[in-house]
Amino acid sequence: MVVGFGSFAAYRFWDERYDRAASRLVTPLLSYNQSINTRTAAIQGLQNVAQRAHRSRVSDFVVLTLKAVVLSSPQNQDARLLRRRALEAMKDIRARDLRADFSAGELRDSNLFRADLSSANLQNVSFEDASLEGVRFTGADLNNASLSGAFVRNGDFSDAKLLGADLTEVDWYNAAGITEPQLRSAAQKGIRRCPSDDKTKAHSEAAFRANLSEDYGMSWEDFAEVDRRKLIELWNEYASPGGLCERVDQWAK
Repeated sequence: MVVGFGSFAAYRFWDERYDRAASRLVTPLLSYNQSINTRTAAIQGLQNVAQRAHRSRVSDFVVLTLKAVVLSSPQNQDARLLRRRALEAMKDIRARDLRADFSAGELRDSNLFRADLSSANLQNVSFEDASLEGVRFTGADLNNASLSGAFVRNGDFSDAKLLGADLTEVDWYNAAGITEPQLRSAAQKGIRRCPSDDKTKAHSEAAFRANLSEDYGMSWEDFAEVDRRKLIELWNEYASPGGLCERVDQWAK
């Protein structure tokens, strides 16, 4: 009994300490006048607090704070970095299971530029109309998730599960790792065919570039050279004779 009470008292002492530590980190994280280095350090500090605390209410408080950063509206480079770091910290704290934290459609129309969601459990989560450029979904569970209208340029879906996922109007051919079994397992309605020439119906590079510019509101030259190179590599793979573009044409008629 003495040992048990001592352990309880120790846990209570440390959790109160972590409560105070978390509270001290919230203000610099949520203050826009703080430097990006200070705010990213606060994210790391909150992550450390959540991982060391013994009570779930501490980690829940930290996750709610990080979630506020993920759902923030500024679109500048620093804001994108903070959202990415906060989301990745949430994934780590929740042991990669983010279903409950985003079950109410909070990530619709969000900007998760280059976030690492590899191996995350995202079943039934909605990314409708979200900007998912460069997001790593490698090995993620996206079963029954909605990506309807999302932009996934230079994302990576290698080994991702897409059973029943809504891919309506998703530009999947601009992302890496997409396979025919993945597309066939997803909800079939609304899956895009690859861009093709109006006259010849061929999946030409010119049609691909025109579609990319229309989707993203940028000319081909405005994309960074490294992005252009990756996109061309993906297009050449998907649009090659007998490639995924042709196979989707065949079974999507």
